[in-house]
Amino acid sequence: MKKYSIALSILCTGIFLCFLTSAFTVREASSPLAKEVFRLHVLANSDSPEDQALKLKVKTAILETLSSSLPDTADKSETGAWVADHLSQLEQAAAQVIASEGYTYPVTATCETAWFPNKAYGDMVFPCGYYDALRVCIGNADGANWWCVLYPQLCFVDLTCGIVPDESKTKLQNVLAEDDYNCLFTDNARIVVKFKLLEWLGELFS
Repeated sequence: MKKYSIALSILCTGIFLCFLTSAFTVREASSPLAKEVFRLHVLANSDSPEDQALKLKVKTAILETLSSSLPDTADKSETGAWVADHLSQLEQAAAQVIASEGYTYPVTATCETAWFPNKAYGDMVFPCGYYDALRVCIGNADGANWWCVLYPQLCFVDLTCGIVPDESKTKLQNVLAEDDYNCLFTDNARIVVKFKLLEWLGELFS
């Protein structure tokens, strides 16, 4: 009985340490990954249903402007430079939608480096870190944001099924280190945890 109590105690400790190690791994991996990615965020005026619906319409106008003008071959540096040179054009596209919907909210588009928490994107999870981003703020910008990955160009893919297409994943894989790319998939972390636990249990009862 004592043997099983010790085993259970070690197992619980192992689970805690494994998840703690996983958390540190994500935190450490976020820095190099964040440097390779350029994000787009559209922040709603508030969380009211009307303001959230307006945010999505502004998002669509921003994406249409980007898809028609942003070069497909632009790397991260070129993407940031293009966005910085076209902020007024992006603001104008957003302002037209806001006005057409009967609102008088101001809108600003900026390029900035800011801290972002862990965020799911389709079947991937982008770790927390400081990311370069295009931020479009509507009114007070106090509402939930809509976001996507502008570089590599994943903003223009359909995520209705909750899965990033393989072609888009290949684009991302081509610009990231293997470890940074793999850390985007939470299933990998779960598999590692399961195998480690099985190894510990096997050693305890062998």
